Amino acid sequence: FQAEDGIRDRSPSRGLGDVYKRQGLDLINKYAQRFKWGQRVPADFTTYASPIEMPNPLTTSMQVAGRYAAGFGNVGLSAVHAAWIYLALANQGQGKPLQIFANTPQKNSSNISAIEQIVKPETSAQLREIMAATVQGGTARGAFGSKKYRHLQQRVGGKTGTLTGQNPLGLTTWFVGMMPLDKPEVVVATVSVTEDRWVVKAPHIAAEAFLQYELTKAPREAALPAGSDAARAQVKATQSNKNPFSIDNQNDSTLLERQLGALERQLGH
Repeated sequence: FQAEDGIRDRSPSRGLGDVYKRQGLDLINKYAQRFKWGQRVPADFTTYASPIEMPNPLTTSMQVAGRYAAGFGNVGLSAVHAAWIYLALANQGQGKPLQIFANTPQKNSSNISAIEQIVKPETSAQLREIMAATVQGGTARGAFGSKKYRHLQQRVGGKTGTLTGQNPLGLTTWFVGMMPLDKPEVVVATVSVTEDRWVVKAPHIAAEAFLQYELTKAPREAALPAGSDAARAQVKATQSNKNPFSIDNQNDSTLLERQLGALERQLGH
């Protein structure tokens, strides 16, 4: 976002120094506010604000400012919030309310806001290009490079994260991304918490979600490569009339909202 605000230095260290010296923490905080840290993400279900403590520019050292800018300060992020951010980047920088239902009344109308232009369309396009590197040769390469998901590797982009937390306790992996990168249709945010040993990492969960989304579209679009794992999975998917992403009734929606709320409270606070 430095270029969007007139800072053109391509050196990461000097660029961060310019942010701090020329515009201080105000620039970082401005984008934190634009991307709704400390605020409830607009949605037709209950959301909780991702916590943030903005340091005072007058008393903060360069080291603390740098850690804060990189997300290592008193900053939290929920999976729902991450999905909302990536939805904005997928929509030319426009922030839109999250919706579980397409054709039902909005339960929390007071939490629904108008579409907001958060960043310029060209900025969102540049960020999507950066996301591709994470999947093709970066920290998500292992998941998307496996045989089952390899055909998605050129279409998906995103960002990973790894941290150790206390609430919930354990080693946490993250992935948030979108597909396809040129004209995004779906955004996925996944979190996996492991107490002692790996069971599954977040990028693998996301890869499976992207695959399942693709399979729901496959019957009415181009077929997948013959003989591939994805093609065999497509056959199984078409044998079932149930859409794995559908919500059948209001009882399902109430349960889902409770689950989302519990997850938000754990991961956001």
